Amino acid sequence: MDEIEIRGKVNRKEFEKLNAFLTKNAKLVDEYNRLTVDVSPGFNPKTRTWDQINKKLDNTQIDLRIKKSGNTEKISVKVGYYASKKRDEFEVNIKEGEIINSLKLFEALGYKTGMIYDWNSKLYKYKGYEIKITEYENGYMEWEIESQDPKYDPDELAKLLVLKPYTEEEFQKEIDWKNNNLHFLYSLEKVKEILKNKK
Repeated sequence: MDEIEIRGKVNRKEFEKLNAFLTKNAKLVDEYNRLTVDVSPGFNPKTRTWDQINKKLDNTQIDLRIKKSGNTEKISVKVGYYASKKRDEFEVNIKEGEIINSLKLFEALGYKTGMIYDWNSKLYKYKGYEIKITEYENGYMEWEIESQDPKYDPDELAKLLVLKPYTEEEFQKEIDWKNNNLHFLYSLEKVKEILKNKK
């Protein structure tokens, strides 16, 4: 399935304004804590970056993630240049409680390094769009607008909501900043610790 997606960062005032608009005009589809383990190929633990990100317009790039949102767990794969507006996305649901076994499987296949992301999100449906607003524990906030239909261009909705999407350069800077300030280096033990603290 193709996904068309843009994203950006907001401050507290902008976040509250966007949340108020969505609460009034959109349908709240889900609200959850998301734990994502990103074991995408090419990760360098020393720099906390992916080597493949430096290959401009490489449409063979792969994001490989194991996700837990509330009681829902899944494996997610995105294919295409990381900063592209349009990428292929595939998801497979797994049984609740299988996230650790899934990570062990991927480690056996050689995917042993990466990052752990942990945040709270609200997912809304608005016309032909999905809008996600996200907040991390330290107050860092961002948004995503996604569409699976080319006639619904996320940039048009961003203009309507007075949201500024990242440029490619800004997006890369945010990834680097979050990897060094918000996220954890992946280890099976760290995932187990986070899961234990959520109980």
